[in-house]
Amino acid sequence: MVGEYVDLNPYLTTDGGHTYLTISPSCFSVIGPFDLTKCNPTPRFMAPLATDVNNPNHWVAGGEYVWDDTAAWATVFQPAATSPGPCNWTNVNDNRRRSLDYRSRGDGGVTYAGSCGNCNIGGSPPFASGIDTNYGGTWHTISAPNLPNRYAAGLTVDPANAAHIYAVYNGYSRRWIPGGRTGHVVESTDGGATWRDISVLLPDLPSDALVLSGGKLVLGTDIGAFIANAGGGVSTAWSRLGTHLPNTSLNDVRLDPNGTTVLAATHGRGLWRIRIP
Repeated sequence: MVGEYVDLNPYLTTDGGHTYLTISPSCFSVIGPFDLTKCNPTPRFMAPLATDVNNPNHWVAGGEYVWDDTAAWATVFQPAATSPGPCNWTNVNDNRRRSLDYRSRGDGGVTYAGSCGNCNIGGSPPFASGIDTNYGGTWHTISAPNLPNRYAAGLTVDPANAAHIYAVYNGYSRRWIPGGRTGHVVESTDGGATWRDISVLLPDLPSDALVLSGGKLVLGTDIGAFIANAGGGVSTAWSRLGTHLPNTSLNDVRLDPNGTTVLAATHGRGLWRIRIP
């Protein structure tokens, strides 16, 4: 089992919780002076840790940098005053913006990472969101004029096609956030070069996470779960999914290992599940 504490501090156990090992690339876990080439100096309070959708032994973590780990359950971390830093994590990208918050997914070495430059609305410099990827072989920041300038809460990669990616955006539309633009779910089929808004028929509400299964899209939002057929483009028709779900926000949605059941983590109302129709 792998868990995570705040400030990018993951830990693992391989004996059912009898012992734990810290495997953190965060500088906050390092003893002695920081070597910024070997540790992450400015992780967000809730920093992401993700697994490659097609390779469970490829882990990705995000702070100011994007970190790769292919040692998985054999990962070790040995902090020391003379040689601080992680042993199995590799720093693979730094887009030189501070306090980044990544939502990373990998597919055979392809990773998409959503970030924010100044992550606080009204701060200085102004809030700016972005998506970085190594699709095509080299890390680069995606420059698409129609992407919302709001918090990228989730990224979902099609397990069958690394060029097919969905980005889910939090917050409301540009009516409420200056320069935030419209849209909550956008889709790319060319590795992020171009995007289309598939949430035109979705209510204007903060969205958090999305799963793709059997040609269906399931979206977690601040007012519950919505479902739609994949491939509908700008005409994608969304509807409420299921009944009996408490009236609360869904902070995350994931697929059960069977691939046909959605697990929804709510804000204060527990964990729920439903079979995708």
